[in-house]
Amino acid sequence: MFDHFLDTLTARKEEYQFEHFCRLIAEREICPNLRIQTGPTGGGDSKVDSENYPVASEIAERWWFGEPTGGAERWAFAFSAKKKWVPKLKADVASILSTQRPYSRIYFFTNQLVSDRVRAKTEDALTKSAGIPVHIFDRNQLSHFVYEKGYLDLAVRALHIEDVPVETVKLGSLDTARREELLQLDAQIADPARYEGARYQLVEDCIRGAILARTLERERYEIEGRFSAAERIAVGVGLTSQQLRLAYFRAWTAFWWYEDVGEFLTHYDVVEQLSVHSNESEDLARLCTLYQLLMSAERLKQVAPEKSRVRTSLRYRR
Repeated sequence: MFDHFLDTLTARKEEYQFEHFCRLIAEREICPNLRIQTGPTGGGDSKVDSENYPVASEIAERWWFGEPTGGAERWAFAFSAKKKWVPKLKADVASILSTQRPYSRIYFFTNQLVSDRVRAKTEDALTKSAGIPVHIFDRNQLSHFVYEKGYLDLAVRALHIEDVPVETVKLGSLDTARREELLQLDAQIADPARYEGARYQLVEDCIRGAILARTLERERYEIEGRFSAAERIAVGVGLTSQQLRLAYFRAWTAFWWYEDVGEFLTHYDVVEQLSVHSNESEDLARLCTLYQLLMSAERLKQVAPEKSRVRTSLRYRR
């Protein structure tokens, strides 16, 4: 139904709604600091449908969605519902370049279906001619965001889609308290002045936010995004025990929440690397706990032989 709705946008003259929807998706998947286009459709005098604005690194590093580099770099966005999307894309790229602003990326959203081969070929050609990366988001990718990343409610509201059942969840008293705690944590984390000289606590609050989101059964992209934000900041803090504990939580989540052994192995390797030279019993206990999961996964043949960790892992260290 969503694919058909996107395909028939122009027949209903809903280009503005599509631009609004694309901007909301871009704010969640690329960078949240987008300007709202206030001129006429097609970019107006600014020659872009949207662009990001500068954000302090102290704020951008705490985003759990989008890319933190979006706070420092300048990116241009173009949205189109035209069936002949290639000429529109080329015209938009030329218009954006004509501004001579220091854009370092161009994002183009279209409601048309674009094959992977055509998309890659077009992106490569325009990236070469423009001198900056050009990225295309087509209907397939928008559908992926809506159905796989939990943006159906956003799409229904932005595009005014009627008669679409949207699941509502009634929280119990414990989850209501957890949600309130998460909201308070997010407000604290977003305050750039709160953690001056206390970046260790900032990491701890980010970890707590990820665990609360996990307990509330939020979408995977949100939980992993929150953990990733905590990891970025933890690397800057440089405290090995904190980084190890964070990697442990990520490995545990990958194994038990998502049954993603590949992701589990990624974080297991970090825990092992950080713990083998540690004198802290808690660090070694976490490694032993994950090692038990590793052996179970290998016994159940959930790990390919060439990716085995058991032979060279903990029990063979002296």
